[in-house]
Amino acid sequence: MVILLRIAGWLSPILGVLIGVLIFTGIAKPPATRVTGITAVVLGVIYFIVFHSIADSIRAFLSIEENSKKIATLLEEKKNTT
Repeated sequence: MVILLRIAGWLSPILGVLIGVLIFTGIAKPPATRVTGITAVVLGVIYFIVFHSIADSIRAFLSIEENSKKIATLLEEKKNTT
């Protein structure tokens, strides 16, 4: 899950810049204005930040859960030995 979010995070700015360049150069349809190109680039950057933030949050929660389980097993072993 985290890897997919990271991949989506890297693809979004690449696609945003690519679409923005296509709009700026006029290859896209005529109704597409420069504001649309700027919006595509900005949204790509925003999605990059959002996807990476979510991926980091999930990774942190998984790390906390793993450490909590390790501590619980260590405490249980210590309790059983005394």
